[in-house]
Amino acid sequence: MQVSQCHDDENTHECTTSITEGGVKKTIILRYFCCHGHKREQGKQGCVEVDMKPLEDTVRDLGGHEFLILLDENDMLDTLKNNMTVFVPTNDAIEDFHRDLVELNSIDSDKDTVYNIDDGLQSRRKKRDLTITEAPRLQDIILAHMTKGFVSATDMEDEALVETEAAENGKIRMNVYNTYPQKVIMANCAKVISRNNFATNGIVHMVDKVIVPAKHTVGQIISQDLGFEQFSEALDKSGLLSKLSEEGQYTVFAPSDEAMDKLDTNIKERLMSGNGCAADILKNRHSPKCHLLWHY
Repeated sequence: MQVSQCHDDENTHECTTSITEGGVKKTIILRYFCCHGHKREQGKQGCVEVDMKPLEDTVRDLGGHEFLILLDENDMLDTLKNNMTVFVPTNDAIEDFHRDLVELNSIDSDKDTVYNIDDGLQSRRKKRDLTITEAPRLQDIILAHMTKGFVSATDMEDEALVETEAAENGKIRMNVYNTYPQKVIMANCAKVISRNNFATNGIVHMVDKVIVPAKHTVGQIISQDLGFEQFSEALDKSGLLSKLSEEGQYTVFAPSDEAMDKLDTNIKERLMSGNGCAADILKNRHSPKCHLLWHY
């Protein structure tokens, strides 16, 4: 018996054929997709050639003016002359990012990165009032939006890690959700809102947030946060804190010190001792006191 099903996606035509012979089932997937610079259009067969421009012009046509300003201010416009796939935050996303920096009064002492207000640029940009005077970290954030080569939405797979041009920890985690009528694609929790905008030397995907590279492991985040001192201590004594500093995927529901103080005295003593079943309590996803959910 042979059964075939075909469906069309953005730039693909895919047919899945299931064949059953002698009790053995085989599945054959045949996928056709458009070459770079070509797209499928509704009501038309095959692929249609699109008008392409260089990356910088493509970003500008898509409204990514603030992103281009960031590149220009940091002498990075030339990066768009290479063959690149670029995740471009919208102007509003960059405005939100800068407002967050102002609210946090961000000073990264380890990287000697200082953020301050400069009234001298208000005439140039009405909405934005933030200038970064020394910005190695900002440059790394910008590079975290760029990956070499041509990566279309069709190439993006769920849980895939995409290498970027950022110097350290510069990988974008992709999440792809099979929603109808179009898949939802997330890049480090930034939603791709406009995809497969082809340029002569790359592809532009517009995203709704600035992609900030993850610099710390889950273990480091918990141990360095003063609000989780007791939970961090319990993990450390149970030998789990080091595990959370290794490579892997972990989701942690971390109780604050205030929440830890509300625990039953006996349970808290067992957790803080690190002995016996303390690790089991921390790892048990079904327990009402569950706080740690392991993903391998």
